[in-house]
Amino acid sequence: MSKRKFFILYLATVGLFVVYWSYRNWSLIKAQTGLKCRPVMRGLFLIFFLHSLAETVQREADQRSVVVPYALKSHATALVVLFAMGHLLDLLTTNSIGEPYLDILANVLLFTLSAMVWRFQQVINVVSGDADGSRNKRFTGGNIVVLILGTISWGFYLYDLFIPAH
Repeated sequence: MSKRKFFILYLATVGLFVVYWSYRNWSLIKAQTGLKCRPVMRGLFLIFFLHSLAETVQREADQRSVVVPYALKSHATALVVLFAMGHLLDLLTTNSIGEPYLDILANVLLFTLSAMVWRFQQVINVVSGDADGSRNKRFTGGNIVVLILGTISWGFYLYDLFIPAH
């Protein structure tokens, strides 16, 4: 996946794209290796499967003599911790606790997570022989629908953030 497409989809969906990202990676692994797994479940419950995704990608990198510049399993651990923090921030702000400071922190976390998941994707790109993601740079019809829904979601979020309730 190209960098541009990744960040547009990730940020437009307020990070929910990561569920599809996980699902898609597991679908490709299943198709290529015959691994018996349920990609949909691994997408929905990605925090429980990030470490095994890291192990799978690392194993493939080792087989192809690709040097990974950092420990993928440690990176997966950091992602799990940050996803959990994001969930906690969401619970707090949904209950109007810590506003607007926790809202701001949640947005900072969104951008941090996008950069960290992108680092993971970069390794996947290199291991798959498409370092710049040029094979997956075009937006599909489904991507456009997701972008429209994401834009509407951001509109509601920003309205709620900046327009006080009556």
